[in-house]
Amino acid sequence: MGSTTHDRPMDPGSLLARARRDAGLTQRELARRAGTALSVVGDVENGRYSPTVRQLRRLLAAAGYQLTAEIKPLGADIERRSSVR
Repeated sequence: MGSTTHDRPMDPGSLLARARRDAGLTQRELARRAGTALSVVGDVENGRYSPTVRQLRRLLAAAGYQLTAEIKPLGADIERRSSVR
């Protein structure tokens, strides 16, 4: 999927749609592989349903991708406020 996913955050639906298309799968094929309803895939991709991390991991795995996460401080202002307490 390239480095663009690391350059800016993507919503779960866009991430899933991109992974599915890159894998050459239809929504129906992805749903079958993930063991879920076709409507779930469509609803996630269209932003009508926000999946849990576990659900998103399963959907992405069905497309041949692994979900990884990284957390970073937002900036110095956040660090100063948290240390004031």
